[in-house]
Amino acid sequence: MAVCWLLCVAVFSYLLSAERVADERLLHEADSFLTRRHGAREFEQREKQTKAPLAVLGVQETSNDTRTEAKVGLPKCSDGILQLDGVYEVKKQEEVLVEGPSCRVTGSAELLLWAPVRFQGNLVLAGQLNVKAAGDGGRVNAPCVAVEGNFTLHPEARLSIQGCKNVADKGDAGHGGCLHVAGDAELLGGQLLLRKCAARNKGGGIFVAGRTGMCCFDHL
Repeated sequence: MAVCWLLCVAVFSYLLSAERVADERLLHEADSFLTRRHGAREFEQREKQTKAPLAVLGVQETSNDTRTEAKVGLPKCSDGILQLDGVYEVKKQEEVLVEGPSCRVTGSAELLLWAPVRFQGNLVLAGQLNVKAAGDGGRVNAPCVAVEGNFTLHPEARLSIQGCKNVADKGDAGHGGCLHVAGDAELLGGQLLLRKCAARNKGGGIFVAGRTGMCCFDHL
């Protein structure tokens, strides 16, 4: 009788142990399934982010067919120096305050304009600047680039402005499609390229209110 009772206890203990092992295996498999599913979701999210459109990431194609992230707006002209590098988008009219006698622009950059840029003082260009009208068929209510003072182009500089259509028809705002200079323009050399620009009033490419001095010029 005692032997039979011990045998029953042993069988019952074995069944309980087997049930616990089965439960643990089920929990482990469920946990593994949830872990794999969570990992798959993270992978899908990473894939979607990787395949996001370039416009969402703020990426633009430059004139030499390279892709770079565009900056919105222009930096300040600090201590008379405006260092530009890369691609800049001008979404609203930019007023570049000139500190000191002039603002010297250096570096190499491309400006995509939806609105005009105006320098409140003298501008000295010593870098490489490529300016393009980007929106609304190139139509703006002012010249793409306006200089309230004098403009100087250095021998090592290159300024290209294209696609600007100045639709302003009142006062000085209607003068100059690509470039408007309220003072004197001193062209010491370098390259000045004005393409496919127009204005309602005078100076479809460039308007200079003061005197113009030219020396050793490559292109106009």
